[in-house]
Amino acid sequence: MLSNRRSSSLLALTLVAIAGGVAAHAGPLQPAAGPIVATHKTLTEVEPRIPISAATTPGDADSVFRITQRGSYYLTGNVIGVAGMSGIEIASSGVTIDLNGFDLLGANGSLDGIRSSIGGYNSVTIKNGSIRFWDQDGIDLETAGNSAVRIENVHTSINAGRGIALLSGIVESCTAFNNTGQGIIIGTGTIRNCHASFNDLTGIWVTGNGATVEGCTALQNTTNGIFVAESALVRDCVARNNGDVGFTTGTGAMVRDCISDDNGEHGYVMGATSTIVGCAARANGDNGIIANGNSLVMGNLAVGNGLNGLAAGIRLQGGNSRLEGNNCTNNPRGMDVVGSGNFIVKNTCAGNTTNWVVAANNAHAAIVNATAPASPAVNGNASAADELGSTNPNANFSY
Repeated sequence: MLSNRRSSSLLALTLVAIAGGVAAHAGPLQPAAGPIVATHKTLTEVEPRIPISAATTPGDADSVFRITQRGSYYLTGNVIGVAGMSGIEIASSGVTIDLNGFDLLGANGSLDGIRSSIGGYNSVTIKNGSIRFWDQDGIDLETAGNSAVRIENVHTSINAGRGIALLSGIVESCTAFNNTGQGIIIGTGTIRNCHASFNDLTGIWVTGNGATVEGCTALQNTTNGIFVAESALVRDCVARNNGDVGFTTGTGAMVRDCISDDNGEHGYVMGATSTIVGCAARANGDNGIIANGNSLVMGNLAVGNGLNGLAAGIRLQGGNSRLEGNNCTNNPRGMDVVGSGNFIVKNTCAGNTTNWVVAANNAHAAIVNATAPASPAVNGNASAADELGSTNPNANFSY
């Protein structure tokens, strides 16, 4: 009886499968040829990086940890400093250190948070963490050679030396706060989207030629805000409330689309043969912009600068420069052109104690006094007379 029931059930299931258009296939009963191989991943495959530890990166007489082999390394916890030692010493090229969100915390008498010990390195990257309270620099890679050093998303603060120091490379999305030395100092390279504030010396300093500084802020540093050498490009940056000069450049530099506000001395001091375009200088203690010979000064705004009676919105020193399309208001002097042989067009001045001080032997378009227009109010579609007093497209105006 049981056999007949099983036969009937099997027949019914077969008919249902056929009626539904379902084909049933059984898998192979024999395993594939060859040895049986495990399908799980090894620990190296799951985490190919190397943890920084006493076992994998043992230190030496002056370092808590020391990296001597190429590879990608990461922290698994905070590093606590020891007197007479740096936190991590790099002694190899081809090293990436992921701080993994952890802190390197210095101690009394400690050395650098991270440092390099020999020259000629390349391809070194440090990222994603904080380095604080070291008795020397937060990061010191000045001996790391001239190529491929990158510092990214690292916060350095309250170190007794500099926040970040390297010979050449890229520093991006970093902060340097309340360090005793410079906030960020590099020989040459690129500093991008960084913030340097309350450092005892210059906020951001590039000592070598041909660097780029972009999207950075230098705030309330004791000396200068941003200081670059020859042939540098500085753009989209802000320097505010620094003790000395907001922006200082070497010769052949370009500064564009920047703001220098409420610094103790000048807003901008440009080296010769430089360009400053589309920048604002406001409420700085001395001159808003100082430009030297063979330069281009175009489309800038200088407002309310100068604690002494000789300061100017824009001061042009030397010869053979072009001063065009700038606006200076509420300074002791508006435009102060000291040298000769300069070309001066389309500038405007208003509300300065003296709007124009221009030395002899400069080429300038008409300077038109439009300070007391008698024009009626204009409302709607009414026509209005020309109140400027000049149709010269290159004229300069007091208004």
